[in-house]
Amino acid sequence: MIRHGYIYQKGELWTGKHQQWLQSLSFDVPGLRTVFEEYSGEIEHRVQRLASLDKQLGQLAQSEPYRAAVQALRCLRGIETLTAITLLTEIFEFGRFDSPRALMAYLGVTPREYSSGETRRTGGITKMGNRRVRRILTETAWHYRHPHRVSKALQARRAGQPAWAIELADRAGQRLYRRYRHLIERGKAAGTAVMAVVRELVGFLWALLRQLHERAAHSPA
Repeated sequence: MIRHGYIYQKGELWTGKHQQWLQSLSFDVPGLRTVFEEYSGEIEHRVQRLASLDKQLGQLAQSEPYRAAVQALRCLRGIETLTAITLLTEIFEFGRFDSPRALMAYLGVTPREYSSGETRRTGGITKMGNRRVRRILTETAWHYRHPHRVSKALQARRAGQPAWAIELADRAGQRLYRRYRHLIERGKAAGTAVMAVVRELVGFLWALLRQLHERAAHSPA
């Protein structure tokens, strides 16, 4: 569109008004209308497919054994249904990790260590384990560069959830923001600070799901 001089300047792209503008265009060059309609049809198809997949994902998240865990995870800032169900299906069983550090190592977010005699140095993360989970956790960690607050969307996700899960999520929000700011003020690069937040976030995820499992095991049938 830009190459042919059709530039939208009346607001954000891919809004309703932008779509109306696209459909109102006329093309002087033969064949451009055909190309435009082909691309537009493909975009519409992908949007519909994405909506269908989102619906199926929501149904999966409401089924057992995922429902309680998904709802608990959504109490955390930056975690919606897609992130929650990805964590649960990719890692499968958090209980197989005896400690948060074991889960961090599995996900490849622990620093490499270089030791020689009494000298010990650390480097970048190992990047071992599940790359997909590491990526979505990094995306989630970026939310914690801002001061902790409970938005309307987060408040809605927390509706009906147990007080202990909300309290733990609030502690995570406050702790992870402080961690990020501390490292930035020490001169660390933003990417380095975010990866440190990822490691601590993994610890909170482990604690949240471990506590959920223990409470479910001791609750009346």
